[in-house]
Amino acid sequence: MHAAAKIYEECIASVTTGEPVKPITLRWDADFVDVPILAGCLQPSADAPGYPLYREAEFDSPGAKYMPEESKVGNMLFIWRTGKKPPSKIAIHLPTTGDQYFWYRKQLAKDLLKHDVASCIPMFPYYGKRKPPGQYLHLLTSVSAFITQVCGGIMEAAGIAAWANAAYPGAKVVMTGVSLGGSVANVAAVIAAGNCDTGVGSCPVVATSSATSFLTGVLHNRIAWNVLSEAEDAVADEIKAVVAASLDVGEKSKPVIHANEKGLPLTPTEAALADTMDCLSMSTMIRLMEQGQRSHGVEMPMLDAVTQVTARKDRFVGSHSDELHAVLRGLTDPRGECERVEVNGGHISTLFKRGETIVPAIASTFEKVASTLAARGGGAERERVTTPEQGDREPAAARV
Repeated sequence: MHAAAKIYEECIASVTTGEPVKPITLRWDADFVDVPILAGCLQPSADAPGYPLYREAEFDSPGAKYMPEESKVGNMLFIWRTGKKPPSKIAIHLPTTGDQYFWYRKQLAKDLLKHDVASCIPMFPYYGKRKPPGQYLHLLTSVSAFITQVCGGIMEAAGIAAWANAAYPGAKVVMTGVSLGGSVANVAAVIAAGNCDTGVGSCPVVATSSATSFLTGVLHNRIAWNVLSEAEDAVADEIKAVVAASLDVGEKSKPVIHANEKGLPLTPTEAALADTMDCLSMSTMIRLMEQGQRSHGVEMPMLDAVTQVTARKDRFVGSHSDELHAVLRGLTDPRGECERVEVNGGHISTLFKRGETIVPAIASTFEKVASTLAARGGGAERERVTTPEQGDREPAAARV
């Protein structure tokens, strides 16, 4: 938990000083060109788009010193086309819970090529090649590992956005992901907005505003409550102190959290976990970032556009999707659009709506970003959230 508290502090500090996030340095490995079977029978025209090109790379994680040895080196798949034309739109796809491979997100990326969108597909710490020994599949062994994974994923995604901004000047960036990936994408997009000057948007799909969804949703029974009940009472005090020390006295008011969908009261163990997981609530993280920026005399960056995809019968996220929309709306440039697209079905079934929902939502987010850029005169500086000391507007989190 000590390492988790430290990486959490560093993650929050990513936007507080106003200093740009350092681009991640990629070490390119294998390239693979996906040539269609009939390509040899056809004569491509000079202006025809190239074939899908997959490039793998490794990088040193900016949060490496807080991670297990196997997670210190990150890996990413970059998908664009062959040829000399650089991408002008780049999507960064963050993984959903249990997505230890590139396959699902690679299908999204291939579909997005039809919309002239390139894709970066990073692997989270603790997943795939980055899984520490003793961990079964994607099942994290501790609360501290989950906090480290989320904060490390945020820092890495922001660093990849900075790389894209430097490698492809003028390219727009959209952070996206399903469920856990969408929740991480939102925070990473805010950090990226403070660094990228060519347009940043977010497209979360069935994402939550708070990690306490694990307490209230259908995953409640997948937590080892008997093991957590044996934890020492003060085990999470350090990370709670990080939150408490950064917030104004009396500012933080915890929402009423029930243990499950039936509204049963929390057990002492559940209450302790809810109190700890509040550090990963988006409203809490944004509030901390605003406070840090205020102390440095800088302003909170805003997103150029948002497309939030929610499911009508989502038993995992529940009312947290409403809270998330309110937070995102407060973080969107007044000249931009924060759209909510609601689809039939539930949390898991939405993953299978790739062609009909997810890809169009990501593509439309790029269009919204372009409209925002045009509304403010191309390269003009994006709107920022001002703090009470700097203007009359309330911080974004306070407007929820």
